Amino acid sequence: RRRAPTLKSSRRRRRAALLVLSTSLAILGSRATSNGGSLSSRAAVLVGNEATIDDPTKLFRILFRILGVACVGLKVATMKRTPTSSPGESANEPSLDMARLQRRFLTVFWLFKMADWLQGPYFYDVYSSKVINGQPVSTDMVARFFLTGFGTAAALGALVGRLVDAHGRKAGSIAFALLYGLSALSVHSDRLSLLLLGRMAGGVGTALLFSAPEAWLVGEHQRAGFSDAWLSGTFGLAYLGDSIVAILAGLLAGSAAGLYGPTAPFALSMVFLALGAAVVFATWREN
Repeated sequence: RRRAPTLKSSRRRRRAALLVLSTSLAILGSRATSNGGSLSSRAAVLVGNEATIDDPTKLFRILFRILGVACVGLKVATMKRTPTSSPGESANEPSLDMARLQRRFLTVFWLFKMADWLQGPYFYDVYSSKVINGQPVSTDMVARFFLTGFGTAAALGALVGRLVDAHGRKAGSIAFALLYGLSALSVHSDRLSLLLLGRMAGGVGTALLFSAPEAWLVGEHQRAGFSDAWLSGTFGLAYLGDSIVAILAGLLAGSAAGLYGPTAPFALSMVFLALGAAVVFATWREN
């Protein structure tokens, strides 16, 4: 059997990857300096030509590709084998039970995150389109809606965490779907009281989203006695997928809003909330 790489060897790989990256950037920088010395000429060397600098779309695509390649390179450079600590697990593949646990968690996590990301891009548009008491909602009022949601999450976050631990992480995950659904439903109203209550429900839902599902995974992982390395791997996979989910959510939200208006992404998010809650109810056990 191969021995898992030591901390020392992992650090050597990281240093090597950073050295290659810094050397590449230094070479590009020296090329840019010799090419004229100006900021625009240095940028032109990095992204292609002067015309690209003036085209935001092309510039974005090129920089996005560079960042993607850099992320993949760093991920490969810092990759290490997962040690074994429970029967049925190998150095490269989790046991069947661990794989099932990952699927149950990741399915719910990505469905819930899709619902969350769908609402974000059109938050300002949906509230600024409201007319309350004959007056259109001002930018200052939209800011107050923002503060209501985030302030509620900040004020009640610690209490929500304790309630989740006391009454169950499965129940907390279902409560998130319910509260976030009510928050999404409230944007169809023009009544100030309902809009504010919806933002408060969304704030509590945000606190639940970032506590209940992940706490459930940790509890199930510890109950089954799996290796801690697989837990960190599952979280890494969850947030890697979350970035892809965010991109897809932006595309879906844009299409829905273009067809049916700024409230459509909120209605669409309720579909993903319902799907996530159904998976939780059917496949998760309480812990």
